[in-house]
Amino acid sequence: MINLSDQKKAMKDLIIEKIKSKYPQIDISPGSAFLDFFINPTIELKEEQLKRIERAERLQVFDDPGSLDERDVDLFIENNYPGITRRQGNKASGEIIFYFRAIPETEDLVIPIGAVVSKDNDTRYLVIGGNEFSQSSLPEYYNTDSFMYEIPVIIEAENVGSRYNVEAEEIKTLETEIFGAVNAENKASFENGTDRETNEELVERAKNYYLGIHLGSSDGYKGYVLENFDDVKDVFVVGFGDEMMSRDVIGEEHYGGKVDLYIHGSDAKIETEVFTIAPSETVFELDKKPLVVINSVTNLTNSEQEVSYNILYDDELVKGSIREECSIEITGGAVDDDEVEVVYVYDSLINKIHDDLYLEKNRIITADVLPRLSDPAYVYVKFDIELVENRSFGSLEKSYVNNVLNEYINGMSLGGTIHESEIVSRLYKNANVSQFLKRIPLPFQALYSSSEQEGSITLSHNTKIDLAQNEHPVLYKYEIEAITE
Repeated sequence: MINLSDQKKAMKDLIIEKIKSKYPQIDISPGSAFLDFFINPTIELKEEQLKRIERAERLQVFDDPGSLDERDVDLFIENNYPGITRRQGNKASGEIIFYFRAIPETEDLVIPIGAVVSKDNDTRYLVIGGNEFSQSSLPEYYNTDSFMYEIPVIIEAENVGSRYNVEAEEIKTLETEIFGAVNAENKASFENGTDRETNEELVERAKNYYLGIHLGSSDGYKGYVLENFDDVKDVFVVGFGDEMMSRDVIGEEHYGGKVDLYIHGSDAKIETEVFTIAPSETVFELDKKPLVVINSVTNLTNSEQEVSYNILYDDELVKGSIREECSIEITGGAVDDDEVEVVYVYDSLINKIHDDLYLEKNRIITADVLPRLSDPAYVYVKFDIELVENRSFGSLEKSYVNNVLNEYINGMSLGGTIHESEIVSRLYKNANVSQFLKRIPLPFQALYSSSEQEGSITLSHNTKIDLAQNEHPVLYKYEIEAITE
């Protein structure tokens, strides 16, 4: 595919190069008569031809993208639609139970990495980790009702694609022969497999992206903000008819004309303000907004007093935006004439986005557009890991696990789903973690999220966490205990 973004310059350089090689005596330096009267006009005459070639190439890609090579389409999209790339898809993964009637009498039980189970001939999965079980640990997996050892391991689809998503008990065929194993079965559904984007889907997304910017569509708003603000990780757009839109309600009717942009990202700034307590003045509006967190509240007049306070919002409908009216109410630890210092964090990114969208050239006159902070979902995780023999779980090993958890959870888009199986899969496949990780006993002791920052982890197990569309996950607290056999 041809990159036409700078064809005029390329053509001009080529003509100058040819003239220099054949007629070196001709002056073609900037400002020369030959350059101004012959070369530059020639380039201008060719401009319309270049535009026609570009239009023809665009039509070729847009009319029948399925007939083109993926590499050509990818290159075309990369050159003409910055920020849009092909979605590569994801492999489905989850837990499966291997059923054993017999186990080794003196050796550890090993389920080979790469052992194959399947739903059918075209839907196969491979064991990726958690595959070694010591003699001393096996009794806990024995089921006295079925008279079998029920051994849980993590498997992953052999390829990306949503067709590998299955309901519980659909994977039942054990293709790899393993001593003592008679069957295998998934007890929970697999939901995290996604398809690789086709040429048609990629081109359609590119067309809608630029069309959307001009029409004020959901894709347009999202694409514009992502392209123009590096600190933004994701955007969720709420408009007329969306369940989360409540700013457009008059009486009981939705009248439209409002758009909320939930922004995942930040440019945090610290602000300090000092207020003086008076008989009828204990509530003070904060100047900078939107508020992220109060860092400290200090009585400057009497530093021995611990100040208590509440955070007040006049209108919850605009909370998290520059229109919020956020105040601090001093409820104790200060008396009349005391000066109280409030140190807080606000998000300047929301201000920048709002100001940009309301420039005259960008403003959508039919919509009241309100950028606002997305809501944090604080994630709590607790699980054990069994170590490889003679390996320890020190600060370095903990940092490797921490990096995997942070990359997966904190890097997730708005409204995503955190899967227990995906955490395990990433840990097994990480080159650093795999050096000391033998097995992760399932299920986790805790996997959940909360809108509140809790002091300790509650033992509450879920195989997945479904986030609301305006929520971004924050790995807030996790506990990992190393166990050895």
